[in-house]
Amino acid sequence: MRVLVVWHQHIFPHLRSGRKILFAAHGNTLRALVKYLEVLPDDEIAELNIPTGILLIYEFNPVFQVMARYSWKRTCRSWPWYGPPSTDWVGCRHRSPSEPDP
Repeated sequence: MRVLVVWHQHIFPHLRSGRKILFAAHGNTLRALVKYLEVLPDDEIAELNIPTGILLIYEFNPVFQVMARYSWKRTCRSWPWYGPPSTDWVGCRHRSPSEPDP
């Protein structure tokens, strides 16, 4: 997959050095990256919907396994026009693939 080349050559080295990365791409490209990061099977990734304009924020452990995924929906009354995005988090913390079911 072409997105993995970008991940390994460009994105991951910056994350490893402590930088924060904003990655914007087409839905299928984002799905491929989510599939890789979260180790999702084909049937689950086929059902995954990543809406346009919704930010996905990943939290990694020290060995860069996904610990959490956050979603942020920007509404008409949210940042940057009306202040910081303190109340617009939706879906907040998604379970990591390595966490047990509650």
